[in-house]
Amino acid sequence: MGRSSCPTQNGVTTSFFCAADFVAAIRMSFLDPDVVSFNLGAVVSYDSTAPPPSVSFGLKAYVTSTLMVRGFPFIKINYIGGEIALTPTAVAPFVSLRSMSFAANATVLDARVAVQMLYDQPKADFGIAFRLQSLDLQVG
Repeated sequence: MGRSSCPTQNGVTTSFFCAADFVAAIRMSFLDPDVVSFNLGAVVSYDSTAPPPSVSFGLKAYVTSTLMVRGFPFIKINYIGGEIALTPTAVAPFVSLRSMSFAANATVLDARVAVQMLYDQPKADFGIAFRLQSLDLQVG
């Protein structure tokens, strides 16, 4: 399963990408269910607004099924995933972090918890969000 975009131009900027998505399964004995299906992907992109060489290579992985850590039945992970994009450079370490994102949604003791983090170097964006919903501290 692949996808690509036609080059887009907006004034003096140009961007395009080629991507592939696939599914993999891995056995993790500490999770319930112990066989977890991951959605994985890779992308190569060009964006003239990014610093030279304007090319980046990205990887993503995420799980959308409900998971529980064995021995901790009060924690249910509903979504966990992230992406990272790197740009090659001519000096060590030969790559630069272009963008990164991470998100997780879970239920802990009947309270919904969500965490998100985003970094986008060409747009100079960085953000962290944490949400806690329906937390009841009363006993009984």
